[in-house]
Amino acid sequence: MIVMFHQVLRMGLGLNRTRIVPMISTKYKTTSAADTVYPQFATLSTSYPIPHVLEIRLNRPDKLNAMTQLFFKECKTVFEAASTIDHHARCIIITAAGPAFSAGLDLNELTRAPPLRTDIDPARRGLMWRNVIQPMQDAFSAIEKCTKPTIAAIHGHCIGAGIDLASACDIRHASACAKFSIKEVDVGMAADLGTLQRMPKICGNDSLLRELVYTARVFKPAEAVTLGMVSKVAETNGPEGVREQALALSSVIAAKSPTAVAGSKCSLSFSREHSTADGLEHVLALNTALLQTSECCLCVRNVAHFCPGWFLPIQRRMDRPLVSRMYCIHSIDSLLSDLLPPTASNTHWVLCLRHRPDVGCVTRCPLIRR
Repeated sequence: MIVMFHQVLRMGLGLNRTRIVPMISTKYKTTSAADTVYPQFATLSTSYPIPHVLEIRLNRPDKLNAMTQLFFKECKTVFEAASTIDHHARCIIITAAGPAFSAGLDLNELTRAPPLRTDIDPARRGLMWRNVIQPMQDAFSAIEKCTKPTIAAIHGHCIGAGIDLASACDIRHASACAKFSIKEVDVGMAADLGTLQRMPKICGNDSLLRELVYTARVFKPAEAVTLGMVSKVAETNGPEGVREQALALSSVIAAKSPTAVAGSKCSLSFSREHSTADGLEHVLALNTALLQTSECCLCVRNVAHFCPGWFLPIQRRMDRPLVSRMYCIHSIDSLLSDLLPPTASNTHWVLCLRHRPDVGCVTRCPLIRR
């Protein structure tokens, strides 16, 4: 018992930041394995490289991650699941296996599409193309609509539909070796999966954007930063450098209140498409709901005491209290008098510990004098 109080007191004073697992039952402990939520995909893979950060990897390295109809189906499935089913994920990074982020659409598959048949009435061919293109658009719209922040970690070539995908993400980082091209004009079409609709709202240089669209030329990370498409460039050429950079950023985001982050993304996305007045009205209605959370008080207390917080999953059961244990400590001087000021002797203190039911442990809070 003395040892337990010793650990509790050190944690409350901020002297031991490690979590103490045995102090609370682990009956609510959950697994973070991505395969408990996501099925096996043919063109994608999912994993949790760090807690609360989901990595979705484009996984056709032998084809430079060229995008097929199957890819678009799986892309829509995985992001809808990440948004609605996976309550463990708080931030998502999108990476790619192999030497390139994506070579764009798989043109070999596209040339075999039914709408290219010449024995079909032109109007009916047009309707068939609609049925081909709309599911592709919906797949990238699922990225934009996902309630979790998305970070694209781009390396190698990012061409055509690869830029459509990146433009649907919240944040884009690139490696030093990345090469971009809005390639659709070179294959006789206008980009139709989101680049022409999202990039003007993302980028601050309309003239340069139009130049890159009309010419389909290759541009490098420095120009992508100037355009406003990329926010940060990794110093290394390989995929690991930009991936580690994205993971570092995602870990910071994942440490924040998930309701605050999700609400912020919702408001940002809404305000981009509406007037300032509409955006203010939207966030007013949104926060009247989100401010009901007890996490606001915890955030304020964490800031006041310079200690990091933790937050429960988006959907937590109400029978799992946010603060579930109160530990009373008597005669502190008999335990750790050297760690407390002289005025603390023989004082009745209460140490309030936050219960983490998702991992079955507790984290520190400041001591409260009674």
